[in-house]
Amino acid sequence: MSDRLIGSGRAKGEFAGAERCVVRALAAGAAAVALWLGPAVAREPQPIPAPVTEAERTRVLVLATVHLETIKDGVPAGALAGVLRAIEAYRPDAIAVEGLPGEEIARLTRSAAVDPEGAEAQVLAAFAAKTSELGLAAQVALGLSFESARSKTALLLKTTPDDADARRVLVAHLLAAYDMPSAVLQWSYLGEDERRAMGSLSEPMVEFLNHWLHSNNEIVSVAAAGARRIGLQRLASVDDHSDDEEMVRAGSLDRLMEELQASKQYVELMESEFFKQEQSAPARAAASGDLTQLFRWLNSAEYASRDVAGQWHLFYRTRLASGLDRNRAAMWEARNLAIAARIRAETAAHPGGKVLVVIGASHRPFIEAYLASMMDVQIVPLSQVLGGADQPADQAAPQGVPTVSSPPQPR
Repeated sequence: MSDRLIGSGRAKGEFAGAERCVVRALAAGAAAVALWLGPAVAREPQPIPAPVTEAERTRVLVLATVHLETIKDGVPAGALAGVLRAIEAYRPDAIAVEGLPGEEIARLTRSAAVDPEGAEAQVLAAFAAKTSELGLAAQVALGLSFESARSKTALLLKTTPDDADARRVLVAHLLAAYDMPSAVLQWSYLGEDERRAMGSLSEPMVEFLNHWLHSNNEIVSVAAAGARRIGLQRLASVDDHSDDEEMVRAGSLDRLMEELQASKQYVELMESEFFKQEQSAPARAAASGDLTQLFRWLNSAEYASRDVAGQWHLFYRTRLASGLDRNRAAMWEARNLAIAARIRAETAAHPGGKVLVVIGASHRPFIEAYLASMMDVQIVPLSQVLGGADQPADQAAPQGVPTVSSPPQPR
């Protein structure tokens, strides 16, 4: 019976030889794994650096900003001159902004048409309502779908428009592709007398483009203005609002705010003197006529550290019974991971080049941490292009600008 189960003597020998080969192969593999792992099997994740020289690495400058439109009395003319000179000196190959990508707006628009009260519809209304509205109108005027408009736009951007008519055609296609930042950039290249309704560009489109062009929104006043100085033809939209969408879908926002407002940690933060000071800092900086030092402060290591500790670590100190505080922190990280992934995809078109990201200050420490883990990415601090060391916040900030972070404001 044993011969029938394991074969003849010759077969046994052949099996034994094969078995020894397998054992040797497994042993060799285990040795290789052990060599890679080192003496301890359990170890911390290690960086995976690319075999390139320092000069060959892809550089990313994450420019932290406040939302400039929130400055009540506006931004004085020339107040951003120092920041724009820094962008010009850095001379990025691409500029990314805190706007939703066209494909995300297309998804939200389709979902909103099916369920006007759904989470997607609410996020669209909050962050891209006008872009969606004008995009749909441009698609009708051009006789194109979003997908066709996006493809046509990519072709048009391969060459620089050689006259006003060609640029207006490009603007219409950018609107149809839900790319408002790039549309406004292209609109800015036109002379005032050339910014008029014509063909597929309607009066409402022109009115909104002109309105946005003269706004303090940092996508226009920093990113588009910087892009014009170096001749870039598009802005890359890299934002994500999956955190907001999930909170709306779960109906957890109101409950989170109720629980937070009842917590001692949140109340103390809201009532602290540094919170009140921080709220007025941008306006005080604007009143000085120069926002350069405000940007230096927002982009300092000290500010990032304080912002994370004050705003985001709060969600680990409150220890809410519902767990919504930890949920909020996790979804914030998920959002920033998505943004970092889009930025990384943008860098893929510029290996060894430079990318600038203009984004809200609270995003910067997270995005820098995620991008720094990429194989060939090098993070460039703003201080390197502004000049001067990355000073502590209390030294870097202009008079009247506090050294504290913004409060938690889950949306």
